Amino acid sequence: MLGTLSSHFKGWIEGLQFVGEGGMIELFVPHYLAYGAPARYPMIDAKSTLHFIVEVKAIQKDTEKPIQKDTEKPVQEDTEKAAPQ
Repeated sequence: MLGTLSSHFKGWIEGLQFVGEGGMIELFVPHYLAYGAPARYPMIDAKSTLHFIVEVKAIQKDTEKPIQKDTEKPVQEDTEKAAPQ
């Protein structure tokens, strides 16, 4: 399980839009669509191209409220309507 698609790097998000449930895709993600130029973690060198073979077993629609990235709290829905003028 990968969580929401928006929580991953740009190349992953772009690539997975082309595969549906039950499909498979091979992704080669250049550094500028992945982690960028600096080295990340001990196993990912600077400017690395990442390679993935992904099989999508199932797609679950997101039924939870969206999360604000800076606070990790659910987004408050605006329930108040503007007063008529």
